[in-house]
Amino acid sequence: AVLFSGVMMLRHIKEFEAANVIEQAVLATLEAGIMPQDIAAPGRGVSTTDFTQAIIRNFGKSSNAWKARDYKSLVIP
Repeated sequence: AVLFSGVMMLRHIKEFEAANVIEQAVLATLEAGIMPQDIAAPGRGVSTTDFTQAIIRNFGKSSNAWKARDYKSLVIP
């Protein structure tokens, strides 16, 4: 949840590409079955450090199940 909150913050400050890279890396990591202990089945989760390292390794990869969306600044007249 904290990572996705960071993604929303990056979008808020118009860092759309950084937000997309992180979001897709997190999703690709979860799809690969790499999950932190708080959401994995008992005995199957990895440490927070290992989860973070897996996300970093997945920078540049895309989720197979979740299509990336294009974001752009909202213009209010």
